Amino acid sequence: MMNYRLILQQEEPDRVLYLAVTIDIYETFFKLEFTHLAIANYQFKLIVYDTEQGGIVQWISYSSIKIILNIY
Repeated sequence: MMNYRLILQQEEPDRVLYLAVTIDIYETFFKLEFTHLAIANYQFKLIVYDTEQGGIVQWISYSSIKIILNIY
C-alpha cells in the first residue's frame, strides 16, 4: 500500500487513499496496539466493511486513531 500511495501522490495528489478491510480482519488484526501504532505512524485511512451485510461499517482516519491512542 505504501508504494501505491507514493505513486498516487505523484500522479493524482488530490486523491485520498483508503485501505478497505473486512470487519473480521478489523476486529482481530486491526485491534492490536501494534497495528494502531502503524496506522498512526503511516497515517492510513481505513474503511471497514461487512461482507455479510454488504455495507461499510466504519470510516477511520488518522485523527480517529489519535483519539483511540491518546496521541496528540
